[in-house]
Amino acid sequence: MAFLQRHKRLIAIVTSCVLLVSALGSAFFITKRGQAAQPTAVSNYNRVVSTGTNTDVQHTTAAFVRKVNLKGLPKAQPSSQSAQPQHLPYLTYLSPSDYAKAKAGAKTAASAPGGVSTPLAPVSTVSSPSPSLTFQGQSEVNATPPDMGLASGNNFVVQFVNTYLAVYTSTGTLAAGPTLSNTFFGVPTTNFQSDPRVVWDSANGRFIATIADIEGETNNNPQASTLYIAVSATNDPTGSWTIYKVNTLWSGNPPGFTDFPNVGIDANDLYYTGNIFGFGQNGKFQGSFVEWINLKQLEASQGGYVGVSVMSLRTATGSGFSVAPAITYGQPRAELLVSTDPSAPGYYYIWSISNPDSAPAILTYVRLGGPGFSIPPAANQPNNGAQSGVQTIDTGDERVASQPVYRNGVLYFAFTTGYNNGSTARVAAVRWMEVNIGLQSGDVHCTSLPNTCADLQTASIRDTGLIGYTGTYDAYNPALAVDADGNFLLTYSISATTAHPYVAVLGRRITTPPGQINSAVAVYGLGATVPFYSQFRWGDYSAAVLDPTSCTAQGCYRIWFSNMYVNGSGNWATTISADAYDLSKP
Repeated sequence: MAFLQRHKRLIAIVTSCVLLVSALGSAFFITKRGQAAQPTAVSNYNRVVSTGTNTDVQHTTAAFVRKVNLKGLPKAQPSSQSAQPQHLPYLTYLSPSDYAKAKAGAKTAASAPGGVSTPLAPVSTVSSPSPSLTFQGQSEVNATPPDMGLASGNNFVVQFVNTYLAVYTSTGTLAAGPTLSNTFFGVPTTNFQSDPRVVWDSANGRFIATIADIEGETNNNPQASTLYIAVSATNDPTGSWTIYKVNTLWSGNPPGFTDFPNVGIDANDLYYTGNIFGFGQNGKFQGSFVEWINLKQLEASQGGYVGVSVMSLRTATGSGFSVAPAITYGQPRAELLVSTDPSAPGYYYIWSISNPDSAPAILTYVRLGGPGFSIPPAANQPNNGAQSGVQTIDTGDERVASQPVYRNGVLYFAFTTGYNNGSTARVAAVRWMEVNIGLQSGDVHCTSLPNTCADLQTASIRDTGLIGYTGTYDAYNPALAVDADGNFLLTYSISATTAHPYVAVLGRRITTPPGQINSAVAVYGLGATVPFYSQFRWGDYSAAVLDPTSCTAQGCYRIWFSNMYVNGSGNWATTISADAYDLSKP
């Protein structure tokens, strides 16, 4: 969750904790067909508008904090005091006042970029697979929204929400936690923590968890801004972890702090990005950065400092915003990152980092023209007599909030956008994209290293589509994962004036015709009668991850995903599901 990005508040919970809520029982699945939106012709988008190169790499360190055994830490206990709301502004690329105006007008701005009407088209005849397993994840204790860190490997599933870490077996049994993040990382409970992320290092068999930390926050003037990093000692996340911290309080005029960190990984390095905002309640966006740590150094360290490389994510006209690094498979010559350009809806920045652990490290980017997007409106939900109006669930903005995937030369990602479905008011919809990446060898800055010093010169949109619904239905909070065959599965939230928020999953088989997707299935919550969700904040992101270690059948690559729904108390709760396409079938 962007702790300085949106209005967040802590929720007073006196009688409950973040332990499991009641068991799901039998999951049910309802197919919704014929509701996928047809994208504009893909060929119109294959154009690189501009390119650039950065070589301004600098160096800092990650300081050792401590070693800790997760099973030895206390589990979550019910709150003994009412939590006090923390009023933190929604910091975006726009000024707070401009963003508020854009969000308020999103319901009726049908002429806005990305708001043009797009005709609906039938989905393909192939159905998305129904999850083979769904179990209850963590639920609300003292913070909203949950965000969603998720990773899976070695028959474990690690879920990290605001602000608790829990480990499950691949059959859904709680193996460790839930443990308060402040306890896990060893920081005072007065520190404000949020934006948890988790990744699985498949090359070395380790789990890595991160969280943003603010110390002494008052009107966005923190005493310290820190990213905490934890790496498991083995492939068993219930055991020992090593904790590090990186200073993310930025000097300058004005000085700034880091918001909305995102995490990616390839075979060699851990990458994380962040937005920098100036101090003050109306602090402006100052720029963005990417940092990376060599995995072997990070995972082999027994304490002390670990080297970190830092580079600004600037463009010819400014800076990237909310740049998301990819989960990268195989041995590619570069790590890929992506961001939408909020200053020019319909344009995307694709970034690459090559030769990261030697000199010179090369960051190149292309600005790609593509389908339009806009700030999505707040989502509908049933009124239940609780409040007037229907703009009751926050859908965030148009950034790529969840982790992209890069494999076999293609970058996959999804985000939320505004969509004019032909009704009198716009709704939120999900855009998914597949981008072909063209890496060239022999960058001019290090021509002697053509295989490791590749630069990004071409990119083209291979396929894209809009998951949009008719009537008052909104789709938002997406995350996707990709298997070795090139199929992707995507989870997202759905709600309407007649439907409480529920979890859905939708896939795209590699054999599906361009611009189409497979029919969606509901995972949990559809048709449930629950109280009105009055907290507004949702997301800020969901999670989907590939786990080849939990599926032993030949050709089987299981995808885990986690998303939110509203439980019987009117609070957020989560489910965790396992799903996969049958690769033996067309």
